[in-house]
Amino acid sequence: MERLLLVGAATLHLVGEDAFLIAQWSENTCHVLCAASLKGHLDSWPDVISATTSYVKQLGCSKLTFTSPREGWGRVAAQVGFHVESKTYAMEF
Repeated sequence: MERLLLVGAATLHLVGEDAFLIAQWSENTCHVLCAASLKGHLDSWPDVISATTSYVKQLGCSKLTFTSPREGWGRVAAQVGFHVESKTYAMEF
């Protein structure tokens, strides 16, 4: 993540008063690589998503994406309007 920021391949953004995200941008898409609350927890997931979508819309994006290997994120993301477009498969050797 640090290297991506250093070479300008990703950018750091404060969202609202208590959250941040690190993202990569392509055409009209903001792909979130990392996001967190500065407080250590989120008071309201829907409020953070709302603030984030408003923020990236101001930057000209019409699509917000993220990837997670954790199955639980599918349920949480669906509650605020995300849908699955793809999954990542990996092999370790």
